[in-house]
Amino acid sequence: MPRSPRPARSRRDAVTLPPDSEITQSKALMHLIRRPGDGLVEARFFQSPELRSLAEAIVELGDGAQAEAIVEAATRRAPHGADIKVAFDIAMSFGDLDDRELTKAVRELRALWASRAYSVGEITLAELNRYTLLDDADDAELVFVRADAVEVKPIRWLFPGYIPRGKVTLFAGRPKTAKSAMLCDFAARVSRGMPFPYADPASAVRARIIMCMAEDDPEDMVVPRLIGAGADRGMIEILRFVRDGRGERGLDIARDIANLERWCASGEVGLIIFDPVMSFIGADTDTNNDASTRYALSPIKKLAETHGIAVILNSHQRKDFGDDLQAAAMGSTAFTAIARATFAVCHDPQDKDRKLIISTGVNVAKDPKALAFTLRSSDAADAFGAPTLTWAERPLDLDERGFRQLVREQAARDSGSELTKATDFLGRVLASGPMASKALADLARGEGISDRTLDRARKELDIARKKLPDGTWMSGLPGAFDPAPGAKDTAA
Repeated sequence: MPRSPRPARSRRDAVTLPPDSEITQSKALMHLIRRPGDGLVEARFFQSPELRSLAEAIVELGDGAQAEAIVEAATRRAPHGADIKVAFDIAMSFGDLDDRELTKAVRELRALWASRAYSVGEITLAELNRYTLLDDADDAELVFVRADAVEVKPIRWLFPGYIPRGKVTLFAGRPKTAKSAMLCDFAARVSRGMPFPYADPASAVRARIIMCMAEDDPEDMVVPRLIGAGADRGMIEILRFVRDGRGERGLDIARDIANLERWCASGEVGLIIFDPVMSFIGADTDTNNDASTRYALSPIKKLAETHGIAVILNSHQRKDFGDDLQAAAMGSTAFTAIARATFAVCHDPQDKDRKLIISTGVNVAKDPKALAFTLRSSDAADAFGAPTLTWAERPLDLDERGFRQLVREQAARDSGSELTKATDFLGRVLASGPMASKALADLARGEGISDRTLDRARKELDIARKKLPDGTWMSGLPGAFDPAPGAKDTAA
């Protein structure tokens, strides 16, 4: 049954394709002439009115249509008769190609059109997926490689044992753990070819860096930190925004991957940072859904593999994850699954001024030791006292299990310290005599003692309580309410 042409919207008509797509479009027309009922290609994919009119006529006439009838129908549809004939002749010149090659041209045209339409907001991410995925399983083929034909190669490292090249690395943790300052330290080292902490100087890599920083302004945060860390600023590109036909907007990894590819084509880029990664994932992506998140992140994974670039994703964490470091990264588990190395950045439970970097999974090597750093204010010119890192003398023999133990031990010490504070408070306040229990609790809260800790301290000191005739409860030190010898207790 002949298909009715799908009317093109005026906005979608504005979607243009580059000049080098003309041959692809002509091949796609030849495919359509051979298979007019094929739903793989739509008339709106074609750029010029002539090509689109031809495609609409072919679709309208359906299977078995003759070439002359197609040209005649197309000529009636648009006042470009001569141009349509030329376009038709060009399409027919590809008649010696086999169906597989013509079908490939159709898919290229679909993907090209869809990427342009998505970039100007004419189609959704779901529609983009539909137009870029294969629709015809009969044209698909499984491609294998025999294991003994694979050329094996070692993992290359930007930061040996921690940040692999050609892979994605994830750092996750709560806000205010200096993750962004840490990333500026990393960028500064790569910009000058300086080794990472504890690494062999021979392992140092000097390369260009792309920094996509959504939360920190370059002028007063990012660049001062880079200056403080001693970066070669001429080697670092900081993303400001994406400019397209609609104006300025933020970067979307899936949508703007072609532009990132062009920046990486020179082979000079060695590190790309997304901080935080959530800011660079399109609004159409459900970041709590694994499949959706994997699709959104897969272009950057492929970019890293193709160009041998280390990609770092920084992820915030919404709520306190306690001692469960695996829960540090928010959103779908795809964030941790797509990375070959994942780390939690957290406060040292034993030193409030120190930050820890603890491995939560490195798939390309054994889990490395934990790292520790503190912050100091830079005294470099133009750094304006920006925070810079001072690394511990050596890595720490600490893993996830050890960290959990430290958290528990510190919690016990904190609990003991709070209890001591509460018992001292009760002894001091009640030394002069009993006090109304409610007033005592209010006074304790004013000194930062919780009701729960105050109750524990009462039990620890065996605080006495007594209810007066008016219903008021009183609290006192042990023996405070014992009657004096020979005295009669008149309280009810």
